[in-house]
This record gives sequence, structure tokens and C-alpha cells, in this order.
Amino acid sequence: MKRPSAPVVISTVALFFSLGGVSLAASHYMITSTSQIKPSVLNVLHGKRGPAGPAGTSGAVGTTGPAGTAGAAGAAGAAGAAGSFNPASVTTVVGTVADMCELGSGDCEIGNSVATCPSSDVVLSGGWTPENSLPPVEATVVYNQAITSSSWEVIMANDSSVTLGDYAAFAVCAS
Repeated sequence: MKRPSAPVVISTVALFFSLGGVSLAASHYMITSTSQIKPSVLNVLHGKRGPAGPAGTSGAVGTTGPAGTAGAAGAAGAAGAAGSFNPASVTTVVGTVADMCELGSGDCEIGNSVATCPSSDVVLSGGWTPENSLPPVEATVVYNQAITSSSWEVIMANDSSVTLGDYAAFAVCAS
């Protein structure tokens, strides 16, 4: 085999060193992260921000969260003004008379009486008052209460075989 000439050997060695220097420079000066670049240079590379794009569609509504804890109780309110009830404005009104005949004798074995307050009054309570001393033991009170804001009604049924007499509803009224 023939020996290489001096110029070939020198050029081969020069080529070897030049390639080795490039690889040394590449490994030492290679940029691997944006933190190695000066911020002002990065700004130029990135450019200006463009206009915002259109808004996206809304997502689905989420589930309702759990109820929160109860708040603290509020302060007590101020006392209200004194009422203006006048006991002298209370009246008692007696209603229609109901006849209580003996059981099985017809229409009068169930009595009905209504007491109505004057037009500007309201009914506070009521009941019945016997004429001829109606004994409540022998009668059943079917209904004994206000039927409107100004009327009181009493309905009784005779449970005995004797005539009990008459009774009338009364209403306690106040303006």
C-alpha cells in the first residue's frame, strides 16, 4: 500500500480538528431554553399580541352546591305601639230564637239560631242562652262558632223524648 503524502496527512489532520472544534462549540453554545435568551430579544421574536378571538359557547350548568350554614339571629325589633281596645265598645247581641221540640216530632228537633253583630263590629266569641232553662245534657251541640267575621251560629239537636224549649245564639261583638 502506498503511503499518503504529506499534504494529504496535513489536510486530514486539519479536517479532524475543524470538525472537533465545531462539535465543541455546538455543545457549549447551543440554546436549550428560552431563559438563555435576553428578554428584549424574546419580545421581538414573539411579536405583538393579536386581537382576541370570538367568545366560546357557555358550558353546562353545574350542580347546586350544599346549603350554607344558618346566619346569626337578627336583633329584636322595637316594641309596637299600644293597642287601642276599648272595653266599652264590647256589646252582646242575641240572635233568633230556635224551638227545641221532642225527638221525632218534626222540623223542630234540630234548632238553628244566628246572632249578627252591627255592621261596623266584628264577632269576638259567642254561645247560646236558654229560654225556659234548656239543659245542655239532653241536647247535642252540632255547631257553635263564627260563620262570618260578624256572625255567630249555634245548631243543636234534641236527643230526648221531651220538648226542651227554646234557645238563642248570642254574639260578643266589638268595634
